[in-house]
Amino acid sequence: MGARENILVSALQRFRPAPADGPAGRTVVLRARSDGRRRLLAAAAAAMAVFATIALPTVRAGLFAFANQLIARFDETFDAYAALLPVAEGAAGPVFYLAAGAVAAALAWLLLERRSLVGLALAVLGCGAVCLWLRAGAAVPVLVLGGGGWLAAWHLAVGGRLASPGAAAASCLAGVALMAACMGAVGAYEPAPAVDALRGAVAAGVDEARFGDDALPEGDLAEVPGMGGDEERLAVTFEGVPQDQVGLRGFVGATFADGAWEPLDHAAYEGTWTGMFAWLSEQGFQPAKQRASLDDASVANGGQPTGTCTISLEAVGADRAYVYAPYSLRSAEGASIVGGRDGGTLAEGLLGERSYRIVLDDVADAEYQDAPAWLLEGGSSQQEGYAAAESVYRAFVHEHYLDVSEADRELVMRLLFDEETWDAEAADFHSTVSRVRAMLATLASYADEVEAPPAGEGFLAWFLEDAREGNSAYFSTAAVAALRAQGIPARYVEGYRIGEDELARLAASGENRLVLTDADAHAWAEAYRDGIGWVPVDASPGFYEQPYAADEVVEVNQGMAGGDVADADPAGSVGGERGAEDEGAAENADPARVAAVAGALLALAALLGVAVVVLEAVRARRRRLRAARLASPDQDVAVGALFDQMALVLRAAGTPFSAGFPLECAAQLPETYPDIVTAEYERVVDLMQRSRFGGKLLREHEMRTVRRFVGRLTSGMPAARGVRERLRRRYRDAL
Repeated sequence: MGARENILVSALQRFRPAPADGPAGRTVVLRARSDGRRRLLAAAAAAMAVFATIALPTVRAGLFAFANQLIARFDETFDAYAALLPVAEGAAGPVFYLAAGAVAAALAWLLLERRSLVGLALAVLGCGAVCLWLRAGAAVPVLVLGGGGWLAAWHLAVGGRLASPGAAAASCLAGVALMAACMGAVGAYEPAPAVDALRGAVAAGVDEARFGDDALPEGDLAEVPGMGGDEERLAVTFEGVPQDQVGLRGFVGATFADGAWEPLDHAAYEGTWTGMFAWLSEQGFQPAKQRASLDDASVANGGQPTGTCTISLEAVGADRAYVYAPYSLRSAEGASIVGGRDGGTLAEGLLGERSYRIVLDDVADAEYQDAPAWLLEGGSSQQEGYAAAESVYRAFVHEHYLDVSEADRELVMRLLFDEETWDAEAADFHSTVSRVRAMLATLASYADEVEAPPAGEGFLAWFLEDAREGNSAYFSTAAVAALRAQGIPARYVEGYRIGEDELARLAASGENRLVLTDADAHAWAEAYRDGIGWVPVDASPGFYEQPYAADEVVEVNQGMAGGDVADADPAGSVGGERGAEDEGAAENADPARVAAVAGALLALAALLGVAVVVLEAVRARRRRLRAARLASPDQDVAVGALFDQMALVLRAAGTPFSAGFPLECAAQLPETYPDIVTAEYERVVDLMQRSRFGGKLLREHEMRTVRRFVGRLTSGMPAARGVRERLRRRYRDAL
């Protein structure tokens, strides 16, 4: 009789009713009683394990710690956002593993006792497949061990010796194999590149099917050249147009390595910070709504209430994994947001969020706002609650958003914060941000189309020393490293930007709907201001209104060219124009001084005539060169010449003009030029900065506006007050 027939006979004997009397009947009864005792023992072991898990803290801690290991590995592999369970740091729970092993052994015994070899095989192979998928270190040996245990169990089941010591050993072996397979999920096994690539492709396909896709690289700088285009992404409908530009935040990167930004991993929320975000929520403090909480606490101290605006967003082509929220977010209606995480506002739904309404405070950018005094002085209970919660979150921020590699730290300190021109002890937040912007604009130029960084090289060194050209993602990465090197917590952000021009157009036209495309995709840095929260810091030239330190720019250019900083032209000077030493030489050539030295009318007349001829010739040449630069078809040349001409004219007219901060004199301008409107001057300065520092090509009518305005300044200069001023204007300034 073959093996198949033996199996069939054994199965038939198992299910054939036996006679109640006689030796065979008594054997069946005893066997049934023995089987019942074994089932009772297995059930008791399982019940004790479950009871221990519920009642004993060490077992429960071990269960949670083990579950967190699986969750962390799952999130890492699938780029998911499952929250961790609350557990104390270092919780091992060895008793849990003993109880879990007992439960696994009991389940394996039940499967064997019922001869469910298929179920046992599926359990072993299923655990092994999951371990392989999650890159578990012990997956391969566990599969071998589990397979051997299954074969032994199959042999024992066929032979009918389930009550033998060998059967008990096989049951324990199967239970240990199952548990070891699960524990292997936290190992360090790395599969073959082809397997890893396949898993990544499948995960990416699942994400795209769930949330859609867009042109944002999500922190991967190798994908940055794909930014841009004209495909529609977000439809925005306004109920009240905000007064300031709006940054709709999506992806937020916290750690930078191998040319890519990654969000905070689960380790950031464990240990000391376990349960912190739940506690903050109980205090009414949410980092994504911190600006609104600050406004409410200020109102409680007698401040003016802030107005609000409402915007409705529809993700027509954007990644639905994010709820695109502004910095002054007050509430999000119709959107489920993942809680207990820091960074981007993530959608909780299976398919993300397609449409929702955002209520935001209509306030100006908080970059230049200082922390309110009541944070130090104390105040109402609401203020004290905000201050206490903010201090805890501030500690979390300073621990997790200041990391920068030593190579990048040395690079930014050398290029942006050299000791000769930078006093770190005297610097504050505003001066540091201004410095970062000015130096980055000097070291690199902005471009919409860029090349991808080479693999295997340090990104910052390549960007700032080799490529010297980048888009918003490149500038933002450099800005985050620079701010962190100065002790300011910062992180990288991607999203969509609604500029002031678009908002002004909506307000003027009465429209309320705006469709954002790939052209509106943008990246920026954000820095944490103690007491206030995260504020956007855009370091891409042409995308911010921060006045530039022109003297600083000249120094850097001279240093990079290998020249002496002392030989640099004065800020605001025109090509071919005299510096301070030349001005002194011109004054020494004054006919009165020559006459005093010569002491003779004839020498005075001769020298005066020669001086006048020379000065007039030099003046004519300078005016001719200047006119050529002003009329140049090259905007880089023309706009620079127009800015220098404006600086010369305003200084000559007595206006306190600063080339580094040209908007500071806007309020005094009407005193010198009654016919000039302040808003018109601010508009012209904005156009000049867009062209000079942002690399933006001005339209023809914008160039006419700038030329016409500078011409009005030149022709409308007030009369000179005295001969000295008249000579200075004519010969020193060539006006």
